[in-house]
Amino acid sequence: YSYTGRLEGIDWIVFWLDTAASVFLPPLILHFCLEFPFKRRFFREHYRVLFLLYIPGALLMAIWAMFVYGALDLDLIPSSLRFRERLETVGDVHFVVYLVASAGVLFWTSRTVRIADLRQQMKWVTRGVALGMLPYILRLSGLVPEMWLAFAILPLTLIPTSFGYAINRYKLAD
Repeated sequence: YSYTGRLEGIDWIVFWLDTAASVFLPPLILHFCLEFPFKRRFFREHYRVLFLLYIPGALLMAIWAMFVYGALDLDLIPSSLRFRERLETVGDVHFVVYLVASAGVLFWTSRTVRIADLRQQMKWVTRGVALGMLPYILRLSGLVPEMWLAFAILPLTLIPTSFGYAINRYKLAD
């Protein structure tokens, strides 16, 4: 869902849910990747460290709330529209940084895993993540023509699809 821009009634709920999803989904993906396909010893012993992943998203959410509800000193901001555009850009960069970090963790895991089934599973996952995130990163970098922007988001569906296939194919539920 996306908010309509009128920001009345349910539109506010959709706006805040959309904003929360966009700032907390990237650290959630990285958190998942750090514990997939097995929980690493460091995080078993220091599980509170994983909460640090969510701090940038929480700060971004707080800045959005302060901006929307007028808690920021708008006299220091030349244009509220420009500030909103910058917030959206920071959100996109936040998404890409976490997505690249997640891909890095998955590639590192695929290189270090010793069990053949896990290695095969990680091959599917890493390929899905790489193919899924590449068009989105190209979109944000401006290398995708304007008419193809909407289609650059579609390959992101390869990420959960590759995880689902790998889990189903290699019987991880067992």
